[in-house]
Amino acid sequence: RPEFALVHISRPLYPLLKMALDFAGFDVEEITTVSSKKNQVLLYPFYFLITLFTAMKGKKGNAKYWIKESNRANVLMGGNALMVMAGVSKGN
Repeated sequence: RPEFALVHISRPLYPLLKMALDFAGFDVEEITTVSSKKNQVLLYPFYFLITLFTAMKGKKGNAKYWIKESNRANVLMGGNALMVMAGVSKGN
């Protein structure tokens, strides 16, 4: 059984968590949410605008800031809690 680190963190800090996990030799394997908030559907227009901006930013922004990974639906629209499952990197 591989070693895993399970971290519970708020959405705005996901890029920092990703950077720290990469530095420590972990790969993000799964991102899940606990539950959705009641009025969260009202935020979907903003999610689509962010997704459009992400597509326009291209590979440069993705390589530098993990934009595509940070702006996925379950990260941006995560609800009450965002659960990140990371395992030991295969390169280590």
